[in-house]
Amino acid sequence: MDDFPTYVGMITTLSSGYGLGINSWLVEMAVRFATGGGRYSADDLTLIACGVEGFVLRAPDGDFLFTTKTVHEPDHDDYEPPRADVGPISIEEETEHVIEGMTTLLADAETYLDLRATSYEGRSSTSHRIAFEGSDEQYIRVSGTDAGSYSRITTEPADVLGDHEIDTAHGEHYECSLDELEYEVGEDLRDGICVGYSVAFHDPRESRRASMSGRVKARINYHYLRLRDTTVTELDAGTSTETFAEFEPENKDYNPIGSHL
Repeated sequence: MDDFPTYVGMITTLSSGYGLGINSWLVEMAVRFATGGGRYSADDLTLIACGVEGFVLRAPDGDFLFTTKTVHEPDHDDYEPPRADVGPISIEEETEHVIEGMTTLLADAETYLDLRATSYEGRSSTSHRIAFEGSDEQYIRVSGTDAGSYSRITTEPADVLGDHEIDTAHGEHYECSLDELEYEVGEDLRDGICVGYSVAFHDPRESRRASMSGRVKARINYHYLRLRDTTVTELDAGTSTETFAEFEPENKDYNPIGSHL
């Protein structure tokens, strides 16, 4: 097993723990090594998550159980977490879509809320602390999850208006159309400002609580940005969601326990 790193770790605010893992091509290398051959491809492998206790990898010639190990951030005095530039500041973050989203989020905070990021004050396991010109607070907290969701936003109505197609994991095909938007970018929305849109599809058979009676839904998400005071001040990137089309599932003959959920 000397051909690849045993663990792959990273700095991220998407997890409440200091995470590590093994990516897909390293899983494939491990299976090839363990079986003494090189005939596996990613298409032949199925990963079954087991909560925080690891995962099962099913392959044509056998099943493999991988366990996980909890680790903590290095406490060496000379350890310098990697940083990424996000507009006028740099943050301790390695997840690409969080970096991308944070860059846009900070630009929108300046445009719509008159808050200009001036310095980075550190992070927790789930958020970044950033000082802003235009605020009397020592810092404002920005969730890593919020920044990550920002990377999916479009500000162009043409990107979400019009025809959409839904192909479910159960072999069904649906078509629908979004004809108009209730909010424009820059308008007030839920004590904040509408900053963009995204379209999402929901299949009740694919949710954590699989349902046979629910409908497949097409939804328009209106994303907004606002300041929210909790125990500390947060720059909150939230979503207001509306369903614009729904369909009765054609295929209800499935087993949530034995499916790919």
